[in-house]
Formats: sequence, C-alpha cells, structure tokens
Amino acid sequence: MIIQNEVRNLFSNTEGIPDGGNVFVYSDQGWMTLSEDGYKTFFGPENEPGPAVSINDFPEEERGNVWENFIKCIRSRKLEDLDCDILEGHMSTALGIWE
Repeated sequence: MIIQNEVRNLFSNTEGIPDGGNVFVYSDQGWMTLSEDGYKTFFGPENEPGPAVSINDFPEEERGNVWENFIKCIRSRKLEDLDCDILEGHMSTALGIWE
C-alpha cells in the first residue's frame, strides 16, 4: 500500500482541515486528516465519515500546550521537565521524510 503524506500550512481545499495540517491518502480505501485539533477519517469514493477524535475528547489536564512546555524546559534547563520523550517527539514528526 502506498501512503501519500501532504502538509498544508494554508487553506487549500475543503478536506476538513480548517487551519492546515496533514492529509494522508490511502489509495481507494480512504484518507485521514490530522491537525492540532484531532483527526478525521473518510472512506470510499463518497468520502463517508469514519472514526474521528477531537482534542476536546481528552480531559483538559491532558491537553498540554507543547510550546509552553518547550519554553519552560529551555528556561529551566532540565530535561526531566519535558512532557514528552525527545525520541518519541522526533518519531512523531519525522513521518513525512520516511521512505
């Protein structure tokens, strides 16, 4: 299966991404949008909605502000203040460069 990954920083089409994000296209099986607001899936030629998760589906205490945490860690100079492991963050953001 070929996976096509597109990153959109500006509004382009009505694919369910209001402020840009990622579009993953899975051939004729369907596709998924991923943004800071959550993800949505669509299936078949009619783009029938599939499973979706919104940021609001998570408890507020689990919705940390990654930039706030990053700046706080820079100021404290303490690795243990990070909310997420560095390698996990790298693997999450490196998807677009994998071949």
